[in-house]
Amino acid sequence: MSASKSFSASEFTEATVAKTTPIQSGTPRRWLSPVTQARLARLARLATPWAVPAALLALWQMVSAFHLAPETLLPSPLTVAQTAVDLVKDGTLTANLAISVQRVAIGYAVGASLGLVLGLALGLLPVLEELVGPTLDGIQQVPLYAWMPLIILALGIGEVSKLAFIAVGAFYPMLLNARQGVKSVDPKHLEVAAVYGYGRWATLWRVVLPGAVPLLLAGARISLGVAWMMVVGAELFGADSGVGFMITYARNLFESDIVLLGVGVVGVIGFVMDWGLQKVEGRLLAWRTVHAED
Repeated sequence: MSASKSFSASEFTEATVAKTTPIQSGTPRRWLSPVTQARLARLARLATPWAVPAALLALWQMVSAFHLAPETLLPSPLTVAQTAVDLVKDGTLTANLAISVQRVAIGYAVGASLGLVLGLALGLLPVLEELVGPTLDGIQQVPLYAWMPLIILALGIGEVSKLAFIAVGAFYPMLLNARQGVKSVDPKHLEVAAVYGYGRWATLWRVVLPGAVPLLLAGARISLGVAWMMVVGAELFGADSGVGFMITYARNLFESDIVLLGVGVVGVIGFVMDWGLQKVEGRLLAWRTVHAED
């Protein structure tokens, strides 16, 4: 008589589950190697910022291809690209762009430098802050383009008025950030500097300016962006060169391809300027990341 073995209900259930449940390995199956996954992730990060511009270009091309907008108002991207090639070949685009960049460089240097010096002075000297601060705060509320008629009346319609207009645009962002940057320095750092016997200049160079660097760099970026916008506005009034003049002249001749090209060039150059300063800011402030990790 063969031996028989009885199973309880719980043992029968466990045996059934063990037979029907597939065996799972400890690590999931990977179809791609870690190196390939890292490369794809990097490509995705690089491509993500260009997704929206590519979609807009595709939509623009579709609108032009199906004639949903008149060609005189919205030429196709291919037409604008061909116009860009032609203007680069004959030197029109590069010459006007060089003049605009030169104007921005001069106006930005003057306006940002004055804003930096005055902002540091206001932050360091409470008496000067009480005397001049409210007046500057009131003048700041005046729209930038409201200064253009006054500047033309005072300086004429020549090159100096354009540079002054750009300088005014670059002045206030730098002023406000330098002023706030000095005020944001931790008072404990100033107390430590006093304990170590630092003088006024040593405290300024070793404590105040390093502590104000983040806001100073932010002010430099904002001032450059505003200065680049101001040069286009300045060249709309009585200019005979520059990107702004090129856009205005093309508008009078109903050359919408050149108008769109000029707008695109202004946007691309402004983006490159801001990107460059952002990279500089990241390198100069790398110590903050290391300090935060410590």
